[in-house]
Amino acid sequence: MVSEVFGDASADTKLEDVAPQGVAERLVEFAMENPELGRIWQFQLLSSNRPSSDPFWKLYKVRFDRFAESESAQPGIDCEVHSVLMLLGAFLWPVWAAAHSRTAKERQQMAKRYSYESMRLSLYGTMRPDKYPELDATLSKLRDGRKRAK
Repeated sequence: MVSEVFGDASADTKLEDVAPQGVAERLVEFAMENPELGRIWQFQLLSSNRPSSDPFWKLYKVRFDRFAESESAQPGIDCEVHSVLMLLGAFLWPVWAAAHSRTAKERQQMAKRYSYESMRLSLYGTMRPDKYPELDATLSKLRDGRKRAK
């Protein structure tokens, strides 16, 4: 699973050598082609007293931590929460897609839709801060408090 998603990348691979959209696309393609492995992986995580010790999780999280520390990332990302959302969504999507698609081509289109939306969400989000100034101020205060707590 690691090599299918990350290619030859390891925790030591330079961040700039791994395109984020490539990882997202390979993750979704792997999940769509191997839904049973995704279910097994999720079951192992849910059954574990220490899900953070899972090798795939650790590599994904380390890679995302490094991205979040780079100047390419928005400030204030909660890497653990973001990683859980992205991974569980990617492995749950094939279950959803199977219920809504009949052919391999339809499943491939569903995989592309998920990849696109995960990248769009990462790049732009869903809300315009200028339309929600109170929420923007609240989140800014929370982000600043988290920075001070570190």
